[in-house]
Amino acid sequence: MKQELIDGDYGEDCWIIEQKMESVFEVGAALERIKRTKSYKVEFKTWEEFCDNKINRTASYANRMISAVVVKESIPKKASRHITNEAQARALASVPAEQRAEVVLDLVASQVPVTEASILKSVPIGILSTPATELDEEKQEIPDALIPIWRRRDEIQKLLSACSLIKSAVRSACNEQDALWVELTDMQQTQRDLANIWTQLKLAMPYAVCPTCRGKEAKCEDCKNCSGRGMVSQFRWKQTS
Repeated sequence: MKQELIDGDYGEDCWIIEQKMESVFEVGAALERIKRTKSYKVEFKTWEEFCDNKINRTASYANRMISAVVVKESIPKKASRHITNEAQARALASVPAEQRAEVVLDLVASQVPVTEASILKSVPIGILSTPATELDEEKQEIPDALIPIWRRRDEIQKLLSACSLIKSAVRSACNEQDALWVELTDMQQTQRDLANIWTQLKLAMPYAVCPTCRGKEAKCEDCKNCSGRGMVSQFRWKQTS
């Protein structure tokens, strides 16, 4: 792929995604532009292929980040400045659009931290526009007992993002023959090692409810497919589903 083909808006958006993965809304905005304009076709045939190979995330994950941006942008700035993470935005998405700002500002006025839980709790029963059921990456309902481990995905995501930043730094140093790295004599091997670490970390990321035990407590403990976790990685899902 010639460099001039990936310059411009697409190149800038890819840089934002690579360098600022911890910034949910900046990355979400960049992903939204790429998906809307289909600029990913510079390198990939489909959105799913772009997500898997360019940002090392599933299309579902990328779509959630885009949704977070859309929700945040749907309310005035005086309310949106209190929405700082994807979990808050996900909860707010279940509130009718015309009531979102009011929900946030009422929490702030009451000096209640604006969190996913407080947003959902503050909305009267029957007002939520969507059920609170959480779905895995395969759109399957997640059993209540597995929700806590599903919501810890961010712990793995932070490690994956850190690993990706290190890989990027090493790759740049290798391409630029940076003198700072001169004693790192086998840059290619270092990049392979980092890629292997990333792959191993990805195995810890819950992707879907185990197709063997279905996350049922009575069966999870002895399940060899998920080792009792009730959920499996994307790799294991593709192998066993």
